[in-house]
Amino acid sequence: MAQHYSLPTYTELRKRRNEKPSKSLSVSINMNTDKMQLKLRAIAKHTDALADELDRIDNLVTINEHLLLIMYFSSCSSSTKKA
Repeated sequence: MAQHYSLPTYTELRKRRNEKPSKSLSVSINMNTDKMQLKLRAIAKHTDALADELDRIDNLVTINEHLLLIMYFSSCSSSTKKA
């Protein structure tokens, strides 16, 4: 019976449920910043390399598209000359 009296009442539970959560947030992170700095530099280096590679691919596609158009139009003009 003694345990029963230690339980919160219904009104106390309702008050707890209606309490608004705190709008503040705090985060604490402990780390070796030297290693993190090296990791971030490596990520930046690889990101730059990836961006350069994607630019090269875009340029190749554009060059190939131009070459295909030139070949197509040159074949069309040569076939009209034969006719």
